[in-house]
Amino acid sequence: MANKGTTRRAALRRTGLRIVGVVRLSRVTDVTTSPERQKESIERWAAEAGHRIVGWAEDLDVSGSTDPFEREELGPWLSERSGEFDGLCAAKIDRWARSIVHFSRLLAWCEEHGKLAATADRQLNTAEPSGKLIAYVAAIFTEMELDAISERVTSARAKLRQQGKWPGGTIPFGYRTAHDAEGRTTGLEIDEERAQWARAMVAKRLEGWSFQKIADWLNEQGVTSGKGKPKAPAVR
Repeated sequence: MANKGTTRRAALRRTGLRIVGVVRLSRVTDVTTSPERQKESIERWAAEAGHRIVGWAEDLDVSGSTDPFEREELGPWLSERSGEFDGLCAAKIDRWARSIVHFSRLLAWCEEHGKLAATADRQLNTAEPSGKLIAYVAAIFTEMELDAISERVTSARAKLRQQGKWPGGTIPFGYRTAHDAEGRTTGLEIDEERAQWARAMVAKRLEGWSFQKIADWLNEQGVTSGKGKPKAPAVR
């Protein structure tokens, strides 16, 4: 007599499954083509397997370290729309997740809800007996790659700081981005309009003001921070 796992895998091996394509990209630029390539590979896989795409979970500008259940597009499919599909397919395992913990949780969810989990490159197919084992091994290497990438980024940022260069990220209050003649960002420069507030904040702190008192004072003066926010008034 076939066990429950064997019966479930047999059901997932049938054709005509309703598939949600999973697309993820960490960074979007003007020349980005990866989402289109991911979709093409998923569509090709679905056509060859005799399945049909019923929707897409397209999360762009989303890190591989983000929990799939917390992604803006994929999350609702898992938490609210599970009755609308039979399986999920991503182009590669790293499009699912770059964390073995997140990946394991997603596979456990698929098994619990009787959903196929697959990749277009065929590294993952939970309808096959060895599919999960192969996927876990690949996921471990994916997480190791993420750790290596993070270490390289951290080292690069540290080196730029040592050289007095801006490594990117949040712009410190009192500064703004500097650009060359062609409009390319070259680093940071002092924003005199906001720098006067930064100096005043330091002066008040040295006078003994608490951080909360300084924050309240800035709010009273209508001083804001962040891109696209109202212009700061002159220091009084």
